[in-house]
Amino acid sequence: MAISDRKFEPDEKPYETACREIKEETGFEVEQNQLQDLVAQYHL
Repeated sequence: MAISDRKFEPDEKPYETACREIKEETGFEVEQNQLQDLVAQYHL
């Protein structure tokens, strides 16, 4: 399942979940702040 297709539960923390899924899918360790910075760049 693509990360973009994923539905988040109300109490879920999307960045923590995304970091975990990125690691599971790719093996890359991503910090939450890196992910937040990346998202911020695309929402300017």
